Amino acid sequence: MKLGEELGVKVYFPDLSLCTDNAAMIASAGYYRYLNGDISELTLNAIPNLKIGG
Repeated sequence: MKLGEELGVKVYFPDLSLCTDNAAMIASAGYYRYLNGDISELTLNAIPNLKIGG
């Protein structure tokens, strides 16, 4: 922020409580899929670029 003030630029950033990774969002998506009966076999492998709802 100090550099922004020195340059005359307004600096915006989210509240610290909003600056976490997306693990909670992924857990929530998994929870609702589980409630809908969308359960995978234990042999499921990770696909890091898999789209949610795709």
